[in-house]
Amino acid sequence: MKAIVWLKPDLTIAITNPVGSPGSGESEDQFLDRVAAKGVADGAIPGDWVRQPNVDAVDIPADRTFRNAWTWDGSNIVTDLVKAKAILTKKARRKYDDRFKDLHVELVKAEGDQAAVDAAEADLAAFRNAARTKLNLIRDAATLQDLRAINL
Repeated sequence: MKAIVWLKPDLTIAITNPVGSPGSGESEDQFLDRVAAKGVADGAIPGDWVRQPNVDAVDIPADRTFRNAWTWDGSNIVTDLVKAKAILTKKARRKYDDRFKDLHVELVKAEGDQAAVDAAEADLAAFRNAARTKLNLIRDAATLQDLRAINL
């Protein structure tokens, strides 16, 4: 089965995987044309999305980790490395922000106990260094495989 590819204004893509099958005497391409036209007419597809050639479902990347970084090169779905890095950086920052907050709470709770303050500050410094290292790995990644290998 084929899928419909839409180019969005930010140059990423959206995929429509139609449900159902062609009607009697209708080719697969005619069916996809009908589904696409209905999606636009119903408002399910924004008017500023531009339809691209259909793709075989097997040509849609199985790994959807960076699907918001998918772009269209004119004939294939490709993943934009810069956009993928931005996605992973945002995910890391959200995760790290929560942990930083927890560590700061521990630091405040330790007030008055110098040994506990020292331990909390050491934990905070160690986490800050680990987070910085991960963010640098994301920044320096040369391939999508490099990004996928980073364990947040």
